[in-house]
Amino acid sequence: MLGLVTSLATGAVALALFAGCSGGPASSPGASGSAASSAAGSSGAGASGGAASPTSVGTAPAPSAAASTAGGLSRKNVPSALGSFTPAVATPDSEEHGGFVPNGTPVRALDPEYAATEALPACSSAEVKVPRATHGIAASYSYGGKPGSLIVLDFSTEADATTWFAAFTKLVRACPRVGLEPVITATTVTDRRESAGSVWTEAGYIRGARATMGSVQSTTQDPARLLRDVQSAR
Repeated sequence: MLGLVTSLATGAVALALFAGCSGGPASSPGASGSAASSAAGSSGAGASGGAASPTSVGTAPAPSAAASTAGGLSRKNVPSALGSFTPAVATPDSEEHGGFVPNGTPVRALDPEYAATEALPACSSAEVKVPRATHGIAASYSYGGKPGSLIVLDFSTEADATTWFAAFTKLVRACPRVGLEPVITATTVTDRRESAGSVWTEAGYIRGARATMGSVQSTTQDPARLLRDVQSAR
């Protein structure tokens, strides 16, 4: 994932489709393991909804809930299912792992400063440089107690989306295989790989200036079906 994905968390997106621990949209294998940086000079993964600046007495207000929209992206842009995985609202247990405050929906906005790197695979040390996304959202999924995630990224141009996708597939090719070789075209990818001791099945595609990456923790989900679901997103 999308680490989408990161989970989109295990690895960090987010598609992936993914980010660092199990549970919530940050449960997919994401950018924490790759030497990735944005074109704006940033690296790592982040999310909206952080704490406000400290007050004059040195205490900070409680962090606010993550937004559920980003630019023109919202829940309407995520599929109703990823294979057998269905949307799941983040729980307090996953809050600490995802670095965001749940907003009561499966969807949260991503910090555009880090969204493009959050969705990259974490299972390769290859160095890549990716353009900065203008907006991004992550959606969390669940099935049988296993997490899944989806990350949707909007870029300034179609060329930026293509550049990001090329970096994503470069990292995918270097990841440990689990029974299936990645299937990569100019605009789509399906894959099954290992990240942080877990097996992830993922699929993603780009259309215009938008990239959509989905990732589920599963050894049995059909990558082709997953791709159809990811492509059903608007």
